[in-house]
Amino acid sequence: MKKGAAAGANDFFEAMFGAGNPKFGPKKTRSVVHPIKCTLEDLYKGKATRIRVVRDRLKVVGGDEGAKTLVKEPKVLECRIEKGAPDGEKYIFHGEADEHPEKEAGDVVFVVSQQPHSTYKRNGADLLLTKEISLIEALCGVDFEVGHLDGTKFRIKSQEGKPIKPNEILTIQEKGMPFHKSGWKFGNLFVMFKVQFPEQVTPEQKDAIHKSLIGVDKQKSAIPNERIREVKYMEPFEDEQRNTHAQGGTKAQDSDDEDHHDEKERVQ
Repeated sequence: MKKGAAAGANDFFEAMFGAGNPKFGPKKTRSVVHPIKCTLEDLYKGKATRIRVVRDRLKVVGGDEGAKTLVKEPKVLECRIEKGAPDGEKYIFHGEADEHPEKEAGDVVFVVSQQPHSTYKRNGADLLLTKEISLIEALCGVDFEVGHLDGTKFRIKSQEGKPIKPNEILTIQEKGMPFHKSGWKFGNLFVMFKVQFPEQVTPEQKDAIHKSLIGVDKQKSAIPNERIREVKYMEPFEDEQRNTHAQGGTKAQDSDDEDHHDEKERVQ
């Protein structure tokens, strides 16, 4: 091979993979990782956060021909967390870490850290609510209100004449998290019922239960109709209702996403 051809090939590999290390590319300074604490409300609505970082920057000292030196320089980076972003989602700001005379600047990486919630548990785009109810409610039906992640309240009622079994899971369609990357679609809300049984039953109560089970009177609503307009009726749980992936469904939309979260890149 001619020297010119060899030099051209070297230039090609250097351009593609970085000089001196065609396999791994040019050396970079250490990337800096910042966890961002997010409540379920934050991840339901989306969130913008501003974080101040301080990094080493190369500055010329002593005029145009002066020597370069490293100085500490602060900068505020704004990270926009998307609706439905999963726990561990990464947002990368390229080249915003420390500079170095002999290396490329590394990246600043913001990582979503989902915080526990007092009411809901999250599984992908679905939410789970555990509700304790009395035996009377299990037999006669439930009617209660719930505060949702969007700040509104809605009313949950069981189907008329349908007793609730212990640990039964019922479904409320489209009251889960927004799908990541498809925020106009929503997962489901699953309600698991824990039935509280009485410690003991007196003979009088036993007789009353026998008599009442012959014909259960229609339960009166526990919540006035004018208080909450939105009423949701639950339906039996089915496995295909699950949206365990943040983008909806039970697996990633793209096979490349099965092992890795999408990384949203923002360069400033």
